[in-house]
Amino acid sequence: MPAPAQGSVRSIVRERFLNVVREVQPANGWKVLVVDSASVKLLSCAVRTLDILEEGVSLVENLEIRRQPMATMEAIYLIAPSEASISKIKEDFQDADKCMYAAAHIYLTSHLPNDLIYSLKQCELLVSRCKTLRELNLEFSSVEAQAYHLGLPEAFNTLYSPMSIAKNALLHSMVERLASLCVTLGEMPNIRYLKRKESGAGSEAAETIAKALSASMSNFEKQVGDKNTWWQPQHAKPATILILDRAVDALSPLMHEYTYQAMVYDIVGVGDGVKDGKYTYTSTNSKGQPVAKEVALNDDDPLWVQLKHMHIADAINHVIDDFNAFLKENKAANLAKGEATDLKDLSEAIKSMPQYKELLSKYSMHIDLTKKCMAQY
Repeated sequence: MPAPAQGSVRSIVRERFLNVVREVQPANGWKVLVVDSASVKLLSCAVRTLDILEEGVSLVENLEIRRQPMATMEAIYLIAPSEASISKIKEDFQDADKCMYAAAHIYLTSHLPNDLIYSLKQCELLVSRCKTLRELNLEFSSVEAQAYHLGLPEAFNTLYSPMSIAKNALLHSMVERLASLCVTLGEMPNIRYLKRKESGAGSEAAETIAKALSASMSNFEKQVGDKNTWWQPQHAKPATILILDRAVDALSPLMHEYTYQAMVYDIVGVGDGVKDGKYTYTSTNSKGQPVAKEVALNDDDPLWVQLKHMHIADAINHVIDDFNAFLKENKAANLAKGEATDLKDLSEAIKSMPQYKELLSKYSMHIDLTKKCMAQY
């Protein structure tokens, strides 16, 4: 396994996923990527389908639906270690004459329990054709360059409801996912938490998670040993993990955040998650006719990256100033105003036309969004 890369959380996760694809090199060059509903959420946050196809993957398939057999291709299974997903893989190799794929490379997002290992071993044909079985320990979503979440939407209710019966299981899951984050980032962190006091300040859950995470990372370091080449944390300058719970800041959920991204999601109601967020708006085409457009609000849009963490008032000023500067500097914009002075200007303007139209559309969308946010401000 390659050493953890340097960079943003998302770029590191992206490289880990792409390295999985790169290390599978079938003799005939053809391979298929098969994902389940859990792994595709982690994958889609960090990697575009085009990135995967450029690494020699001919097709990306959903494990949970019916698929066409591709007996000459090797399959990369990127799955969560669930009973349902393991059963689906076994079904693909039930009959030697009707195998879905020539071979299987199985990569698991987290630890594979012993009972599922035993279940895999019961399928002799799968065992004979399985060339790779590896745990990736990628149990978090890299929703932004410097932000992640653990994918546990039920955590608040489970931790604090007096009727909860799954608290210990949830705490264990939190620790495992935080540990996978530390390993992925190549860190052996200092762990800090607010200790529970008699006054009620602090949290029993935060203390439990902090101590369990410390033990988990110590055990992991012992298992990999000093001579491993892929995980070398910087003990001299370790990162710090600060574990807090909502009791430290109970007011924030009751208040509206006035940054652009937060207002878009709270007020305009784009949807859940930056990667899957879509926005539909009405624009005007070259004939002056209204046209409905749908765009994704994600980091593929450089304007979204610039604006999303700004206060809404600053975001409005920024998009207006940027738009005016764009119109002033862009050759295609000058051509539209009849300001091309010679053939060279005309040639440059024609070359920049596609970029002009794309950027003009993005500015139009963000101007529309900021207006809707300000209408509720």
